[in-house]
Amino acid sequence: MEYEQIIEQIFASTTNQIAATVIAFLTLLALLGIFTPTNVKIKNFAKQSPAILATVGIFFSFWGISIGLIALDLTDIQGSIPKLLDGLKIKFIASLNGVISKSNTSHIRTLFNVTKCFLRTVLDSSDSNRKWFIFKQANTGKWG
Repeated sequence: MEYEQIIEQIFASTTNQIAATVIAFLTLLALLGIFTPTNVKIKNFAKQSPAILATVGIFFSFWGISIGLIALDLTDIQGSIPKLLDGLKIKFIASLNGVISKSNTSHIRTLFNVTKCFLRTVLDSSDSNRKWFIFKQANTGKWG
């Protein structure tokens, strides 16, 4: 199966499109809070965004399971299995989107905070030899 077919299958469901849109919007809002922390509400959202993104992924997972179970007809098992599998496909894709977005925002936030602390240490240092030492270490990757 080619990459284009996989993407087409992922976004074939309206629920997957809605889930991806909601998760993408929340991820962008979280990144906005990380990189432009002037608005306190967005900054607080950015701090809570990993948990929120995971929760949204779980919500759409249960939504997908319920779609599959609603479509399940016990009198026609053969005919309803594809509908059940479509619901489960929604579940797995929504979970995957939520977990990947949670992980990405957590890592970006951590990396941004470490970089900000490092730069603050370098810029606040009054000793010019210390500044040069830290700059040299950062550029060579040799810290010991």
